[in-house]
Amino acid sequence: MMKELITRNYVLLCISNFLQFIIHFLLITALPIFVGEVLGGSDSQVGLVIGMYMIGAVMIRPFIGRWMDVYDQKKILSMVAVSFLLPLTCYAVIENVTLFFILRFIHGITFGALTTATLTAVSTSLPKKRTGEGIGYFSMCMTLGIVIGPLMALSIIEEFGFIALFATCDLLAFAILMLAVLMRSCYGKKAGERQ
Repeated sequence: MMKELITRNYVLLCISNFLQFIIHFLLITALPIFVGEVLGGSDSQVGLVIGMYMIGAVMIRPFIGRWMDVYDQKKILSMVAVSFLLPLTCYAVIENVTLFFILRFIHGITFGALTTATLTAVSTSLPKKRTGEGIGYFSMCMTLGIVIGPLMALSIIEEFGFIALFATCDLLAFAILMLAVLMRSCYGKKAGERQ
């Protein structure tokens, strides 16, 4: 019975979801400190850095959902994983708050694309009769990332600094890309053919 729920794609997507939310909460925890102390930003600029990210994330979701219904989900996940990794590699070199706003907005778009693509892919990979159970385990992976991310962030900043934190995010994002590459191809139209 468990066999039909636990598939290769499902496990890869759950791990990816876990890593996505570790990265998200590493940054949510660290960036207010980084913007305030390293970039010299004000409290309102700290708020804008977080807000720009979420605005970007919200804007892209309807488009990604539609694409996931039509095209090869593995290809889309791989493309959005690359697009999620690229802005992360710039965090350590930005020295201007205004440029950081732009970077956060772009990165928010890629985060919204990645999380939506991952949720869509996992929902189409589940057998119809066990969708709720499968989404429950998938959500548990997200919650674990939410719990671990802030603890990791504070530990890394205290022991090694912000460069190490950003490098950790880069490595985790690269792992997300590798997980997408390891998936089997799946088309969104198969959602209607689940049993």
